[in-house]
Amino acid sequence: MAHGIVQSATLSKKIKIVTIASLRTSEWPAENSSATADTNTTESVNEISPVSYFVLVGVMCLGVLCAMLLLVHPSKVTKSNGEKVHIEPAKPFQEEIADTFSLLTNAKMWLLSLLFVQSNWYYTFEFNAINGSLFQPASRGLNSAMYWSMQMLGSIVTGAIILDRDWGSIRNSAVFGLAFVGVVNIVQWSLTAYYQFANGYARGNFPESLFSITTGGSDYWVPAALFAFMGFADACVQTYAYWIIGSLSDSTNITSQYFGYYKAVQSLGAAVAWGIEFGGVSYDVQMVICTVLAVVCLPPAYVVALRLTDLPAVPTAAGDIVRFPIDDTHNGLQHVFLDTLED
Repeated sequence: MAHGIVQSATLSKKIKIVTIASLRTSEWPAENSSATADTNTTESVNEISPVSYFVLVGVMCLGVLCAMLLLVHPSKVTKSNGEKVHIEPAKPFQEEIADTFSLLTNAKMWLLSLLFVQSNWYYTFEFNAINGSLFQPASRGLNSAMYWSMQMLGSIVTGAIILDRDWGSIRNSAVFGLAFVGVVNIVQWSLTAYYQFANGYARGNFPESLFSITTGGSDYWVPAALFAFMGFADACVQTYAYWIIGSLSDSTNITSQYFGYYKAVQSLGAAVAWGIEFGGVSYDVQMVICTVLAVVCLPPAYVVALRLTDLPAVPTAAGDIVRFPIDDTHNGLQHVFLDTLED
């Protein structure tokens, strides 16, 4: 439904919707972590209080109740320009299945795949090697609350300040937005690498006395601040991913397929990362993998950013609505790849 709302909005509203959606995605984990920290006040026991689970279940029930009472049917929603929201009718499931498999040959999705993989890969390292291994239980909850709060800040900065700024064209917004995300991501992993190698923390070589907010000092605040910055960088990546997907098409059906591909690839990456963790791969190696992904995802995403255009959205022969420029002068094998991008 959220993906459909993005495509039903006027172009000027899309970035704000993506920012708010990313903000709300981070708000629940932040509340979750705050509740965990508040209900686990002892640092001496390495376990979660049963009260935490009851608090979280109560919050989830409240969320369900709010959704039932406050959400309205899309047919009752009106755009800011006075138009009624149009929801495209669902295709027959046979066509949906065929369209889903067609994404495996979609060059735009392939180019963005490394960005998608990277956007959830590093959770395993961040929450196990940093928060889970260096800090005592109540401090982990506080750290997680800071992490997800910084995610909300990252969503606002990336969406409302960077992508929503008038850069002259949607292509410029995509390029400058990617540059911002790339710099933040690389700086974050550079700091992580420095901290990791400078302290020599590894499996079986973590501090005997885990860090705690109650003792404070640089031993606690340096890795806690680094962990919070990881949340900021994560939100920058995911907000940009949502934004560029929403910029590829004005078709609800097509964009929903793109988002489905995004979540599938993202989840696959997370599963592989957890498999690596379960296999006992060293945290140094895991950190290097995260750093490499943060770098190698940028060039292919840059290719997609360059192909965005401010041309009016037009239907293709297949009925899809795209904003890619159509150039009939492409000839030869060297243009097959670009033609695929424009299809």
